[in-house]
Amino acid sequence: MKSRKIIDYIRQPLEVRLLRYFLIIILVIPSGMLMVWAINPGTEINLFILNKTVSNLNAQNRSSLFWILNNENFHKPNGERYAQKFDYYGFFPGVEHAFFTRDIHDLSTSAIDSLADTLDAAYFLDTYGVYANDYYSQKNYPNPLLYGGLYKKDLDLLSALKARGKLVITEFNILGESTPPNARKRFLDEFKLKWSGWSGRYFDSLDSLKGSGIPAWIFDLQRQKSGKAWPYKRSGMILVNASDDIIVLESGSHLQQKVPWIETRASFAERFNLPEKVNYISWFDIVFASGEENLLAATFHLPVNSAGEALLAAHGLSAVFPAILAHEGEDYQFYYFAGDFSDNRTIPMSAYFGGVHWLQTFFYNPRNVLDRRAFFWQYYRPLMTSILRLNING
Repeated sequence: MKSRKIIDYIRQPLEVRLLRYFLIIILVIPSGMLMVWAINPGTEINLFILNKTVSNLNAQNRSSLFWILNNENFHKPNGERYAQKFDYYGFFPGVEHAFFTRDIHDLSTSAIDSLADTLDAAYFLDTYGVYANDYYSQKNYPNPLLYGGLYKKDLDLLSALKARGKLVITEFNILGESTPPNARKRFLDEFKLKWSGWSGRYFDSLDSLKGSGIPAWIFDLQRQKSGKAWPYKRSGMILVNASDDIIVLESGSHLQQKVPWIETRASFAERFNLPEKVNYISWFDIVFASGEENLLAATFHLPVNSAGEALLAAHGLSAVFPAILAHEGEDYQFYYFAGDFSDNRTIPMSAYFGGVHWLQTFFYNPRNVLDRRAFFWQYYRPLMTSILRLNING
Protein backbone atom coordinates (compact mmCIF):
# COMPACT_ATOMS: atom_id res chain seq x y z
CA MET A 1 0.00 0.00 0.00
CA LYS A 2 2.81 2.38 0.90
CA SER A 3 4.65 1.65 -2.34
CA ARG A 4 1.42 2.26 -4.24
CA LYS A 5 1.09 5.74 -2.74
CA ILE A 6 4.67 6.52 -3.74
CA ILE A 7 3.99 5.40 -7.30
CA ASP A 8 0.79 7.48 -7.48
CA TYR A 9 2.71 10.50 -6.19
CA ILE A 10 5.47 10.07 -8.78
CA ARG A 11 2.88 9.79 -11.56
CA GLN A 12 1.39 13.17 -10.65
CA PRO A 13 2.15 15.84 -13.23
CA LEU A 14 5.34 17.76 -12.43
CA GLU A 15 3.50 21.07 -12.36
CA VAL A 16 1.15 19.77 -9.66
CA ARG A 17 4.07 18.76 -7.44
CA LEU A 18 5.87 22.06 -8.05
CA LEU A 19 2.72 24.02 -7.26
CA ARG A 20 2.34 22.09 -4.00
CA TYR A 21 5.94 22.86 -2.98
CA PHE A 22 5.49 26.48 -4.00
CA LEU A 23 2.39 26.85 -1.83
CA ILE A 24 4.19 25.27 1.12
CA ILE A 25 7.13 27.66 0.67
CA ILE A 26 5.04 30.83 0.45
CA LEU A 27 3.12 29.83 3.57
CA VAL A 28 5.90 28.39 5.73
CA ILE A 29 8.68 30.90 5.09
CA PRO A 30 6.66 34.05 5.90
CA SER A 31 5.18 32.35 8.96
CA GLY A 32 8.65 31.43 10.15
CA MET A 33 9.94 34.96 9.57
CA LEU A 34 6.99 36.41 11.47
CA MET A 35 7.68 34.01 14.35
CA VAL A 36 11.38 34.99 14.41
CA TRP A 37 10.37 38.66 14.66
CA ALA A 38 7.74 37.96 17.36
CA ILE A 39 10.08 36.06 19.68
CA ASN A 40 12.72 38.79 19.54
CA PRO A 41 12.48 40.44 22.98
CA GLY A 42 13.61 43.73 21.48
CA THR A 43 15.45 46.64 23.04
CA GLU A 44 14.10 49.64 24.88
CA ILE A 45 15.15 53.01 23.47
CA ASN A 46 13.87 56.43 24.43
CA LEU A 47 14.36 58.22 21.12
CA PHE A 48 13.52 61.86 20.42
CA ILE A 49 12.51 62.16 16.76
CA LEU A 50 12.10 65.60 15.13
CA ASN A 51 10.37 65.97 11.77
CA LYS A 52 9.08 69.43 10.86
CA THR A 53 8.34 68.52 7.23
CA VAL A 54 5.17 66.41 7.06
CA SER A 55 3.01 68.12 4.48
CA ASN A 56 0.05 65.69 4.27
CA LEU A 57 -1.70 62.94 6.21
CA ASN A 58 -0.54 60.21 3.86
CA ALA A 59 3.10 61.29 3.66
CA GLN A 60 5.48 58.35 3.58
CA ASN A 61 8.68 60.37 3.72
CA ARG A 62 10.93 59.39 6.61
CA SER A 63 8.97 56.16 7.09
CA SER A 64 12.17 54.16 6.78
CA LEU A 65 13.39 55.11 10.28
CA PHE A 66 10.18 53.76 11.82
CA TRP A 67 10.48 50.65 9.64
CA ILE A 68 13.93 50.00 11.13
CA LEU A 69 12.76 50.65 14.69
CA ASN A 70 9.92 48.15 14.26
CA ASN A 71 11.93 45.56 12.32
CA GLU A 72 14.65 45.56 14.99
CA ASN A 73 12.04 45.56 17.78
CA PHE A 74 13.26 48.78 19.32
CA HIS A 75 10.41 49.91 21.55
CA LYS A 76 9.51 52.87 23.73
CA PRO A 77 10.04 52.80 27.51
CA ASN A 78 6.37 51.88 27.97
CA GLY A 79 6.88 48.79 25.80
CA GLU A 80 4.92 50.08 22.81
CA ARG A 81 6.27 50.13 19.26
CA TYR A 82 7.15 53.42 17.58
CA ALA A 83 4.39 54.68 15.29
CA GLN A 84 5.17 56.96 12.37
CA LYS A 85 1.95 58.95 12.66
CA PHE A 86 2.47 60.34 16.14
CA ASP A 87 5.78 59.32 17.77
CA TYR A 88 7.71 62.42 16.76
CA TYR A 89 7.95 66.13 17.41
CA GLY A 90 7.19 68.60 14.65
CA PHE A 91 4.39 69.29 12.20
CA PHE A 92 1.15 67.27 12.24
CA PRO A 93 -1.18 67.78 9.25
CA GLY A 94 -4.93 67.56 9.74
CA VAL A 95 -8.08 67.40 7.65
CA GLU A 96 -9.15 70.38 5.53
CA HIS A 97 -5.70 71.98 5.89
CA ALA A 98 -5.85 72.21 9.66
CA PHE A 99 -2.64 71.34 11.48
CA PHE A 100 -0.99 71.39 14.86
CA THR A 101 2.58 71.32 16.07
CA ARG A 102 4.32 69.52 18.89
CA ASP A 103 7.68 70.83 19.98
CA ILE A 104 9.81 71.84 22.96
CA HIS A 105 9.91 75.58 22.30
CA ASP A 106 8.00 76.41 25.51
CA LEU A 107 10.05 74.20 27.81
CA SER A 108 12.20 75.78 30.49
CA THR A 109 15.92 75.09 30.69
CA SER A 110 15.37 72.74 33.63
CA ALA A 111 12.64 70.88 31.73
CA ILE A 112 14.96 70.40 28.75
CA ASP A 113 17.68 69.12 31.06
CA SER A 114 15.20 66.67 32.59
CA LEU A 115 14.16 65.52 29.12
CA ALA A 116 17.80 65.00 28.13
CA ASP A 117 18.31 62.88 31.26
CA THR A 118 15.55 60.49 30.19
CA LEU A 119 16.48 60.19 26.52
CA ASP A 120 18.87 57.68 25.01
CA ALA A 121 19.23 59.46 21.68
CA ALA A 122 17.84 62.12 19.33
CA TYR A 123 17.42 62.00 15.56
CA PHE A 124 16.67 65.31 13.84
CA LEU A 125 15.20 63.97 10.61
CA ASP A 126 14.04 67.13 8.88
CA THR A 127 13.73 70.77 9.92
CA TYR A 128 13.04 72.28 6.47
CA GLY A 129 9.42 72.72 7.50
CA VAL A 130 6.16 73.24 5.67
CA TYR A 131 5.54 76.27 3.46
CA ALA A 132 2.12 77.57 2.47
CA ASN A 133 2.49 76.41 -1.12
CA ASP A 134 3.34 72.91 0.09
CA TYR A 135 0.22 72.68 2.21
CA TYR A 136 -2.55 74.72 0.64
CA SER A 137 -3.99 74.14 -2.81
CA GLN A 138 -4.09 77.89 -3.46
CA LYS A 139 -0.59 79.17 -4.18
CA ASN A 140 0.70 82.19 -2.33
CA TYR A 141 3.32 84.66 -3.46
CA PRO A 142 5.37 85.22 -1.44
CA ASN A 143 5.35 81.71 -0.03
CA PRO A 144 5.41 82.00 3.81
CA LEU A 145 6.85 79.36 6.12
CA LEU A 146 4.08 77.83 8.24
CA TYR A 147 6.43 75.97 10.55
CA GLY A 148 10.02 74.84 10.43
CA GLY A 149 13.65 75.60 11.11
CA LEU A 150 16.08 74.84 13.91
CA TYR A 151 15.59 77.04 16.96
CA LYS A 152 17.06 77.79 20.36
CA LYS A 153 15.27 75.13 22.39
CA ASP A 154 16.05 72.49 19.75
CA LEU A 155 19.70 73.44 20.09
CA ASP A 156 19.46 73.47 23.88
CA LEU A 157 18.33 69.85 23.75
CA LEU A 158 21.14 68.86 21.39
CA SER A 159 23.68 70.56 23.65
CA ALA A 160 22.25 68.85 26.73
CA LEU A 161 22.39 65.44 25.04
CA LYS A 162 25.96 66.03 23.91
CA ALA A 163 26.98 67.06 27.44
CA ARG A 164 25.52 63.77 28.73
CA GLY A 165 27.32 61.66 26.16
CA LYS A 166 24.06 60.68 24.42
CA LEU A 167 23.69 59.72 20.76
CA VAL A 168 22.82 62.60 18.38
CA ILE A 169 21.99 62.05 14.68
CA THR A 170 21.22 64.93 12.32
CA GLU A 171 20.54 65.01 8.62
CA PHE A 172 20.50 67.09 5.44
CA ASN A 173 18.76 70.50 5.41
CA ILE A 174 18.94 71.04 9.16
CA LEU A 175 21.11 74.01 8.12
CA GLY A 176 18.92 75.26 5.26
CA GLU A 177 17.02 78.49 4.72
CA SER A 178 14.37 77.75 7.38
CA THR A 179 17.00 77.83 10.11
CA PRO A 180 17.95 81.35 11.32
CA PRO A 181 21.63 82.29 10.85
CA ASN A 182 22.32 82.52 14.60
CA ALA A 183 20.91 79.02 15.18
CA ARG A 184 22.90 77.67 12.25
CA LYS A 185 26.12 79.15 13.64
CA ARG A 186 25.46 77.71 17.07
CA PHE A 187 24.88 74.23 15.65
CA LEU A 188 28.04 74.41 13.53
CA ASP A 189 30.11 75.61 16.49
CA GLU A 190 28.63 72.99 18.81
CA PHE A 191 29.41 70.05 16.53
CA LYS A 192 32.52 71.44 14.80
CA LEU A 193 31.14 71.67 11.26
CA LYS A 194 31.50 74.16 8.41
CA TRP A 195 28.57 74.87 6.05
CA SER A 196 29.26 75.76 2.43
CA GLY A 197 25.70 76.88 1.72
CA TRP A 198 25.50 74.55 -1.29
CA SER A 199 23.00 71.74 -1.82
CA GLY A 200 22.10 69.68 -4.85
CA ARG A 201 20.52 66.65 -6.41
CA TYR A 202 20.66 64.35 -9.42
CA PHE A 203 17.64 64.41 -11.79
CA ASP A 204 16.96 61.74 -14.40
CA SER A 205 15.67 64.46 -16.71
CA LEU A 206 16.42 68.18 -16.66
CA ASP A 207 13.66 68.86 -19.20
CA SER A 208 11.31 71.44 -17.68
CA LEU A 209 8.39 70.07 -19.73
CA LYS A 210 8.62 66.46 -18.54
CA GLY A 211 7.53 66.74 -14.91
CA SER A 212 11.03 65.87 -13.74
CA GLY A 213 10.42 66.86 -10.11
CA ILE A 214 12.69 69.90 -10.30
CA PRO A 215 11.29 72.62 -8.01
CA ALA A 216 9.76 75.51 -9.96
CA TRP A 217 11.89 78.05 -8.10
CA ILE A 218 15.02 76.60 -9.71
CA PHE A 219 13.71 77.45 -13.19
CA ASP A 220 12.86 80.96 -11.95
CA LEU A 221 16.31 81.35 -10.42
CA GLN A 222 18.09 80.31 -13.60
CA ARG A 223 15.97 82.73 -15.65
CA GLN A 224 16.80 85.57 -13.27
CA LYS A 225 20.52 84.78 -13.42
CA SER A 226 20.89 84.25 -17.16
CA GLY A 227 17.92 86.07 -18.67
CA LYS A 228 17.36 83.01 -20.86
CA ALA A 229 14.92 80.13 -20.95
CA TRP A 230 15.92 76.83 -19.30
CA PRO A 231 18.01 75.05 -22.00
CA TYR A 232 18.66 71.63 -20.45
CA LYS A 233 17.03 68.41 -21.68
CA ARG A 234 19.20 65.46 -20.65
CA SER A 235 19.76 63.99 -17.20
CA GLY A 236 22.09 65.77 -14.83
CA MET A 237 22.70 67.48 -11.51
CA ILE A 238 21.64 70.83 -10.10
CA LEU A 239 23.47 72.60 -7.27
CA VAL A 240 22.28 75.82 -5.65
CA ASN A 241 23.56 77.84 -2.73
CA ALA A 242 22.29 80.29 -0.13
CA SER A 243 23.38 83.22 -2.30
CA ASP A 244 21.16 81.97 -5.15
CA ASP A 245 24.06 80.82 -7.32
CA ILE A 246 23.22 77.85 -9.52
CA ILE A 247 25.30 75.15 -11.22
CA VAL A 248 23.87 72.70 -13.76
CA LEU A 249 25.94 69.65 -14.63
CA GLU A 250 24.37 67.98 -17.67
CA SER A 251 25.08 64.43 -18.78
CA GLY A 252 27.38 64.37 -21.77
CA SER A 253 28.52 67.95 -21.30
CA HIS A 254 29.68 67.78 -17.68
CA LEU A 255 29.11 64.23 -16.40
CA GLN A 256 30.95 61.13 -17.57
CA GLN A 257 28.59 58.57 -16.05
CA LYS A 258 24.98 58.52 -15.03
CA VAL A 259 24.66 58.96 -11.25
CA PRO A 260 26.69 60.10 -8.22
CA TRP A 261 27.76 57.67 -5.53
CA ILE A 262 28.89 57.40 -1.92
CA GLU A 263 32.20 55.81 -0.98
CA THR A 264 32.61 54.68 2.63
CA ARG A 265 35.88 54.41 4.52
CA ALA A 266 36.80 50.71 4.66
CA SER A 267 36.96 50.50 8.47
CA PHE A 268 33.61 52.26 8.85
CA ALA A 269 32.01 50.10 6.16
CA GLU A 270 33.20 46.91 7.83
CA ARG A 271 32.02 47.94 11.30
CA PHE A 272 28.60 49.10 10.09
CA ASN A 273 28.09 46.31 7.53
CA LEU A 274 28.01 48.71 4.57
CA PRO A 275 29.11 48.41 0.94
CA GLU A 276 32.14 50.56 0.20
CA LYS A 277 30.30 52.09 -2.79
CA VAL A 278 26.59 52.74 -3.35
CA ASN A 279 24.68 54.90 -5.84
CA TYR A 280 22.95 57.96 -4.40
CA ILE A 281 20.42 60.06 -6.36
CA SER A 282 18.64 62.21 -3.76
CA TRP A 283 19.32 65.61 -2.15
CA PHE A 284 22.61 66.39 -0.44
CA ASP A 285 24.35 69.38 1.08
CA ILE A 286 28.02 70.24 1.20
CA VAL A 287 29.22 70.40 4.80
CA PHE A 288 32.76 69.94 6.08
CA ALA A 289 34.41 69.25 9.40
CA SER A 290 35.86 72.45 10.86
CA GLY A 291 38.65 70.64 12.72
CA GLU A 292 39.73 67.17 13.73
CA GLU A 293 36.74 66.58 16.01
CA ASN A 294 34.81 64.58 13.37
CA LEU A 295 35.83 61.55 11.34
CA LEU A 296 35.23 61.65 7.59
CA ALA A 297 33.37 58.33 7.39
CA ALA A 298 32.03 58.55 3.83
CA THR A 299 32.24 60.85 0.81
CA PHE A 300 29.99 61.86 -2.08
CA HIS A 301 31.46 61.57 -5.58
CA LEU A 302 29.99 63.53 -8.49
CA PRO A 303 30.78 61.82 -11.82
CA VAL A 304 32.15 64.91 -13.58
CA ASN A 305 34.39 65.08 -16.63
CA SER A 306 37.02 67.79 -17.07
CA ALA A 307 34.41 70.39 -18.07
CA GLY A 308 32.29 69.58 -15.02
CA GLU A 309 35.31 69.67 -12.76
CA ALA A 310 36.25 73.10 -14.08
CA LEU A 311 32.68 74.39 -13.58
CA LEU A 312 32.70 73.23 -9.97
CA ALA A 313 36.15 74.71 -9.37
CA ALA A 314 34.97 78.08 -10.71
CA HIS A 315 32.55 78.13 -7.75
CA GLY A 316 35.13 76.90 -5.25
CA LEU A 317 33.78 73.34 -5.18
CA SER A 318 35.19 69.85 -5.65
CA ALA A 319 33.52 66.72 -7.01
CA VAL A 320 34.30 64.90 -3.73
CA PHE A 321 32.95 66.06 -0.36
CA PRO A 322 31.66 64.56 2.92
CA ALA A 323 28.62 62.29 3.02
CA ILE A 324 28.92 61.21 6.68
CA LEU A 325 30.79 63.03 9.42
CA ALA A 326 31.00 61.23 12.75
CA HIS A 327 32.29 61.81 16.25
CA GLU A 328 32.58 58.51 18.11
CA GLY A 329 34.55 59.47 21.20
CA GLU A 330 33.95 58.49 24.79
CA ASP A 331 32.58 62.00 25.44
CA TYR A 332 29.65 61.83 23.00
CA GLN A 333 28.34 60.15 19.83
CA PHE A 334 27.39 62.33 16.84
CA TYR A 335 26.60 61.62 13.18
CA TYR A 336 25.84 64.12 10.44
CA PHE A 337 24.31 62.63 7.29
CA ALA A 338 24.88 65.17 4.50
CA GLY A 339 22.07 63.69 2.44
CA ASP A 340 18.37 62.90 2.52
CA PHE A 341 19.21 59.46 3.89
CA SER A 342 15.97 58.76 5.76
CA ASP A 343 13.63 59.81 2.94
CA ASN A 344 12.82 56.33 1.65
CA ARG A 345 9.48 54.72 0.97
CA THR A 346 8.98 51.36 2.64
CA ILE A 347 6.26 48.73 2.96
CA PRO A 348 5.26 49.03 6.64
CA MET A 349 4.03 45.45 7.04
CA SER A 350 7.34 44.01 5.86
CA ALA A 351 8.96 45.34 9.06
CA TYR A 352 7.36 42.54 11.08
CA PHE A 353 9.23 39.71 9.34
CA GLY A 354 12.52 38.72 10.93
CA GLY A 355 15.40 38.42 8.47
CA VAL A 356 13.47 40.12 5.67
CA HIS A 357 16.65 41.94 4.64
CA TRP A 358 18.02 38.65 3.33
CA LEU A 359 15.32 38.87 0.66
CA GLN A 360 16.04 42.52 -0.13
CA THR A 361 16.64 42.04 -3.86
CA PHE A 362 12.93 41.22 -4.20
CA PHE A 363 12.16 44.79 -3.08
CA TYR A 364 14.22 46.71 -5.65
CA ASN A 365 15.72 46.27 -9.08
CA PRO A 366 19.51 45.87 -8.69
CA ARG A 367 20.02 46.59 -12.40
CA ASN A 368 18.26 49.95 -12.23
CA VAL A 369 20.60 52.66 -10.88
CA LEU A 370 17.58 54.98 -10.49
CA ASP A 371 15.73 52.67 -8.09
CA ARG A 372 16.05 54.58 -4.78
CA ARG A 373 14.88 51.60 -2.78
CA ALA A 374 18.32 50.09 -3.27
CA PHE A 375 19.85 52.83 -1.11
CA PHE A 376 17.54 51.93 1.77
CA TRP A 377 18.26 48.22 1.67
CA GLN A 378 21.97 48.36 0.88
CA TYR A 379 22.98 51.37 2.96
CA TYR A 380 20.53 53.21 5.22
CA ARG A 381 19.04 50.10 6.87
CA PRO A 382 22.38 48.54 7.87
CA LEU A 383 23.79 51.96 8.79
CA MET A 384 20.98 52.91 11.17
CA THR A 385 20.61 49.39 12.53
CA SER A 386 24.32 49.28 13.39
CA ILE A 387 24.38 52.78 14.90
CA LEU A 388 21.44 52.00 17.18
CA ARG A 389 22.72 48.56 18.19
CA LEU A 390 26.23 49.82 18.95
CA ASN A 391 25.11 52.86 20.91
CA ILE A 392 22.03 51.55 22.70
CA ASN A 393 23.14 47.99 23.40
CA GLY A 394 26.67 49.13 24.20
